[in-house]
Amino acid sequence: MGRVIRAQRKGAGSVFKSHTHHRKGPARFRSLDFGERNGYLKGVVTEIIHDPGLSIIKLPSGSKKIVPSGCRAMIGQVAGGGRTEKPLLKAGNAYHKFRVKRNCWPKVRGVAMNPVEHPHGGGNHQHIGHASTVRRDAPPGQKVGLIAARRTGRLRGQAAATAAKADKA
Repeated sequence: MGRVIRAQRKGAGSVFKSHTHHRKGPARFRSLDFGERNGYLKGVVTEIIHDPGLSIIKLPSGSKKIVPSGCRAMIGQVAGGGRTEKPLLKAGNAYHKFRVKRNCWPKVRGVAMNPVEHPHGGGNHQHIGHASTVRRDAPPGQKVGLIAARRTGRLRGQAAATAAKADKA
């Protein structure tokens, strides 16, 4: 990110990120509250309107927002934007990604394990071997699979229609 300047000095076409849309005094060191840290605007200055003390900001969604010219904003784009859009491509990249985060990779299926490691493990071919649904008050260690499932199987009929409508929305 770049310098922190006032809205009326950014000029048309500047890409910026604003931590607040309220008027602020001169820049000084102080603790930021939750709203200022998280409730930021991000967009491009489209024009400086002739209403004294106001600026129009065009947001990435296309909507425009009028903010006081005394608001502070940072010039530039946030570093590392779009990092997650590139595919990992190979297991080694996923390994290094999750090595520094938490122990949640790789995910091994229960049917691929031995019977001492998982209730779904074992057998001469990979199958669960019993119903995958389990009751709500099952003890820990038995409580794997579809826990207290209201229904199982493929969605058919009215349930499929409502699920498809929910996916579109």
